Amino acid sequence: MKVENIVQANGHKVITISPDTSVAAAAEILHNKRIGILVVCNEALRVRGVFSERDVVRAVAQTPGDVASLKVKDFLTRDVVTCTRKDKLQDVMKTMTDRRFRHMPVVENGELKALISIGDVLKHLLKDAKGEQRALGQLHDLGLF
Repeated sequence: MKVENIVQANGHKVITISPDTSVAAAAEILHNKRIGILVVCNEALRVRGVFSERDVVRAVAQTPGDVASLKVKDFLTRDVVTCTRKDKLQDVMKTMTDRRFRHMPVVENGELKALISIGDVLKHLLKDAKGEQRALGQLHDLGLF
């Protein structure tokens, strides 16, 4: 199973922000949309980083006081690991688990196409495993296995 399976099921909608967005505005988007991460892009949808709930906490902790004047570009996570639609879900899950992050942008030819979560990956891998289990059960019932 590949990342494409998740993209097809979930769609391509990703909420993005500019590096010049204020931390306060980004926090409001995270809260209102009930999401944990925003992808920070330039006008050409080139990924410049990600801004998560953890980045909001870091911004507040490092600069107590007037958070409203702070910009996302000063606190975003720049070392973003991405995948493509052709990547295997097992490989993506291993990377996300090893690197301890929950979201991964899907990028093709340098342009943001989608965003997947570890929950999406697990859901699709479990669905695939259940399908294999059913198929093996059917083969067993037919006396072929």
